[in-house]
Amino acid sequence: MHCIHCSQEFSNQSQLMAHYDEHAEIQRRVHPGRIYGARYETKSHTIPPGCAETDPEQASSTDRGKDSFRLKEQQTGKQTQRLSDISQFMSQDNGLLVFRRFSRLSIQSLVHMQTEIAELEDCVREQSDSAGTTPWGSPRDQLMDTLSAKLEKYHKALLLQSQLVKLKRPEDEFIQILSDWAADSQLLSEADGAFLADQPDLRRDLVSLDSGAERKVWAYRVVERLVWRLLVKDKKRSGATVYDHGGTLYTYNDEAVATVVRVVLTIFTAALLILPIILLYFFRTGASALIVVTVCTVAVAVLIALSTDCRNHEILMAAAAYGAVMIVYVEH
Repeated sequence: MHCIHCSQEFSNQSQLMAHYDEHAEIQRRVHPGRIYGARYETKSHTIPPGCAETDPEQASSTDRGKDSFRLKEQQTGKQTQRLSDISQFMSQDNGLLVFRRFSRLSIQSLVHMQTEIAELEDCVREQSDSAGTTPWGSPRDQLMDTLSAKLEKYHKALLLQSQLVKLKRPEDEFIQILSDWAADSQLLSEADGAFLADQPDLRRDLVSLDSGAERKVWAYRVVERLVWRLLVKDKKRSGATVYDHGGTLYTYNDEAVATVVRVVLTIFTAALLILPIILLYFFRTGASALIVVTVCTVAVAVLIALSTDCRNHEILMAAAAYGAVMIVYVEH
């Protein structure tokens, strides 16, 4: 038996469960909701000698008739294997849980139900305007029962759609990982993996189930791109899965990346606080002081925007507070 995350082999179930507990501990770190950082490297592959495809015209019609049932069984088996491969790959990291939203079909279904209910509404209005009472079990009662069932279905669909639109779009990094793996596995031309094709309409329709994960800011992405190869060398907290087509999926504990990012941001923040104080000591008046305050305030705003998930008004408030502190220092 082996771990589905890092493919490490174990001799018994207890060792495997203990290993999974280590993975769970990794999950409960600074960035809850993420299990690993992930990187995928593609490898070019060729068809081995002797495995060339046979020209379909060379096969006789009799052979085709005999093998039709066998071919159907093989196709069913291949589809089952493809679905198993896709699910196994996507289970490596929460960020890889990417699916289609089917936005256009969902909206079309809602509009269709809405139109049906509107037509029933007209019928109810017409019957309500007619004089007299109707006995129980009349066509009007049957119409109301039909309307109630359709309204219940419509309202449930609306609630589900409202929850669906709240799902975040997956990060481009994980979309690219899935797309590269599907291309190496020759799944992009199959119905099972077609949703990973590099098409704008499909990419806009994707959603991620990893809703609890924090978005990777610009500084985090830069640091991770520089140091991820060092992180995968830690065999205890990382793993590498090599596939038959030559591609390799690396999973690793990215807590070290978050630590490096915090250290770098702390250094930059301290520099943007200390450096203008030193400069203003020499340039207390005139245009020089104004230039120092302006440049440093803009630098702080840019740093906050690129390195955090702050909203626009939060960035504005932070920049205003920083500029006010600098002005007070200049005045005194």
